[in-house]
Amino acid sequence: EFIWSGDSRWLWYFRNNQGIRELIRLDASNWEEEVIDSIDLSQTPSAKGVIPDNILQCISSVGYSASKNRIYYLVPGSKKNKLTLVSNTPAGGNRTEIAQNLVPVVDDWSFWLEDSGVLKLTAFFPGLVKYEGYYLLDKEEPVHFEIVTNPNPEIRIGRIKQLDSGITMFPSTSLIRKKGSSLIVGARLYKGLSIIFMYHPTSDEYELIDVMAK
Repeated sequence: EFIWSGDSRWLWYFRNNQGIRELIRLDASNWEEEVIDSIDLSQTPSAKGVIPDNILQCISSVGYSASKNRIYYLVPGSKKNKLTLVSNTPAGGNRTEIAQNLVPVVDDWSFWLEDSGVLKLTAFFPGLVKYEGYYLLDKEEPVHFEIVTNPNPEIRIGRIKQLDSGITMFPSTSLIRKKGSSLIVGARLYKGLSIIFMYHPTSDEYELIDVMAK
């Protein structure tokens, strides 16, 4: 997966070079490549004992924010089977950790900037179960959400995946719009049941707006 700069001058993407994942910046004016970061699992303590392909297949996406003039991607975390979100300058040389051990090593991760400061993450968990969620770059926090209902053992409410970091993943989501600093998000819990909620990052609170059942 690759991402263009706003002026279409630069292109960023990952490639594999004998087991080392290299982050490439390509100059579209002359098609010259430059390695701006590399991930060597043999030099990563947390990767020891983990099948390399399990980690590398999760490190394939690059996000670019023109407003911040930063690129975003995942690297191995400090904990085994965890990935850390980092940012860097477009030309590299300034890798900065944004969220340590944000997401687990699963079948696949991809993400893109849904809106200014909002990063949408998509993953396939074991069994090819797809989940999506959001991370707020400005606050450096994931979007939290939970559903509280009266317990009923005969009714299953949702199929929500809560990660260790606190980020909540849904089978599918859509960022409807931003209202001030808040997000209005639509999410599918499972077949036939969807919700719309508002998330307020300044107070870390959420508000259920509507539940839609087919």
